Amino acid sequence: MDHPIRRLLPLLLCAALLLSGCGIIVFSDPTGEDPADTGEPHDTSAPVTAAPTDLPDKVTNRYAEYARAYLAQIAKTGADFGGATVFLAAPRDTCLLPGSEASVYGDALAARNEAVETALNVRLSVSVVDETSYADLVLQSVRADSYYSDLLVLPQKQIGAFAANGILLNLRSLPFLDLSQPYFDADSLAAATAGKASYAVAGAASFEEATLCAVFFNRGMMEEAGLELPYAQVYGGTWTWDSFFAYTTSSVTAGVNGPNSFAYQYAADMLPSAVFFSVGGRFTDSYAGTAPTVSYSEEEENLAAVVRRLFTDPFRHTDAESGVSAFHTGGSLFLLDRLYLMSWMPNSAVRWGILPFPKATEEQSSYRSLASGDALFFGTQINTLDTEKVSVLLRAINAASYGVITEAYVEYAMNDLLRDNDSANMLEIISFSRTYDFAFSFGSTVSEIANATYTGFSNFAAGASFGSIRTWADAANRRLAQRFG
Repeated sequence: MDHPIRRLLPLLLCAALLLSGCGIIVFSDPTGEDPADTGEPHDTSAPVTAAPTDLPDKVTNRYAEYARAYLAQIAKTGADFGGATVFLAAPRDTCLLPGSEASVYGDALAARNEAVETALNVRLSVSVVDETSYADLVLQSVRADSYYSDLLVLPQKQIGAFAANGILLNLRSLPFLDLSQPYFDADSLAAATAGKASYAVAGAASFEEATLCAVFFNRGMMEEAGLELPYAQVYGGTWTWDSFFAYTTSSVTAGVNGPNSFAYQYAADMLPSAVFFSVGGRFTDSYAGTAPTVSYSEEEENLAAVVRRLFTDPFRHTDAESGVSAFHTGGSLFLLDRLYLMSWMPNSAVRWGILPFPKATEEQSSYRSLASGDALFFGTQINTLDTEKVSVLLRAINAASYGVITEAYVEYAMNDLLRDNDSANMLEIISFSRTYDFAFSFGSTVSEIANATYTGFSNFAAGASFGSIRTWADAANRRLAQRFG
């Protein structure tokens, strides 16, 4: 299997030498031929514009030609903001502004913003808003019939609160907005759609690697034990949970005085859910025009067994408060946790690498990485006057970000964070296998949804029956039918 980043290794290694003096960006906890295409969204009923006709026939390594072509297609529609300033509000600007530290990632963000500004004859202005007061500030603005921001960049877990207050415009009403374009994350549209409204969407410009989880592993420990590193299995599509458990039950961890099999800490709240999604599970179905539903097939109930198996592993590290420390000190073979931990680990004494969460079986089509409720989405306030301007801006910033921002992040991580080239390939696989679910959009405001999904799976991991999740699913569906039916 040929991977884009692997083909770039000579170039990236040279870059690493040239940029070795650059500072490290610390990402804090945010509490076809086209390899980035995540599939068709559930809802493609938004007005459709013509796809770019001048896309390159083949892109060998980079996404830059795609991004330029998509942005050029938008600019060809005659969009011209006349030099005006447009505003984006966000709880954090990590994926919107380059920051003060020099890096290839920051350079890519700056170049993306400049490309949008040039194409639209516009000036971008990003303001950071306190997440705890965000919804109230926009609500006050709407009630006063005043302007707050052209685009609202909001955490997925707050979409329900914004929607309950009636302050988000239905994105499907925006003119000429084709939400099936590959620079929008396909699953995110369904994740923010309820009844007749699509409240928000995630895309290439809002994606942050920190919202995903990875399997960190102690390379040195495996090499000393003569075990094959799992990279080859990932490349071959054979990295499954059975493979994972084969490592955890090996002589490395099974000894009385040996290290723990795995640990976790900052992903404790979403780990059972992330495991369930990695094997093809899903919490909800949401389509435009119908009420979302929570349902679990017999197959999914069988898939959920991997969650119980993981959390009953007798060799696991059971103290979630010290999971990262256990891994850092060589006390755990694996660490299942948030990707933002990479920026905390460059100087770790452990020779570590990263892997995607395993698949259920080799036959599963792809690896799947669940975005947390902290993932950022784009929306706009309901009293937006210039809907055409908002539509153009939403398309342009995501089109210009398509693939190139993630690619730049992988290159940055390879230069400054990761310990080996294979981990860079793993980071790329993880980033382009992201998926979203409606439960994280409305679970914070409708407790029955949380109980039937991510909270329910945390309880299941701790020993509750799967039947209790089904009971909560019935309650959640009654609430959802009342609200969106």
